[in-house]
Amino acid sequence: MKTYWKFILSALLAVILTLCSYKLYYTYYVDFSLEARSIGSPATIAIIYHSPINPDSWPSMKPTSGQSSVGNKFQLLKFRIPVKKLDTMNVLLGDGTQTVELRQVRFAHQPTDITLKDTWLNNPPIEQLSEQDGTITIKPLTGQPTRLRLIESATTLKGRRSINWPTAILIWCVSSLVCFDLLGHHKKYQLTSEAI
Repeated sequence: MKTYWKFILSALLAVILTLCSYKLYYTYYVDFSLEARSIGSPATIAIIYHSPINPDSWPSMKPTSGQSSVGNKFQLLKFRIPVKKLDTMNVLLGDGTQTVELRQVRFAHQPTDITLKDTWLNNPPIEQLSEQDGTITIKPLTGQPTRLRLIESATTLKGRRSINWPTAILIWCVSSLVCFDLLGHHKKYQLTSEAI
């Protein structure tokens, strides 16, 4: 087989192998953001979430953009949640000693911000919620860690698809080299067999 055709065949085989390996470079995510500030000492902001695909898992995560510890000035925090489907999410708001204010709480590609109607409270409540001019205030009542609890209808979302192109290209390149090498060994084996 001529080198030209061997290269073409190697590239085609590498495409097939790369497509079969899509789980290595194909990811899903949900983008969520908010602006937060703490009244008093700094508060650490994080989220805890749940996906129906992994029903026994409740991962928590810090912001992927912005500082997790917020002071008395509003800071923008962004979270890229690595899920194919999301059905529950809470915003963790510190150790229960700080009053925290949130605004522009929203999931990307959703038409409206999250408001009080999208939240719920424990019974008896651990925190007190109020809203004014689009700013949600969460005040601790018991000293327990507080959170903004979002109702399921506000957090049931499908993740957006994303391709990690550097990883995909690397897989294709490695696959091409391996296939090219194997085709070369196949030719050597044919020549040896004919000589015998």
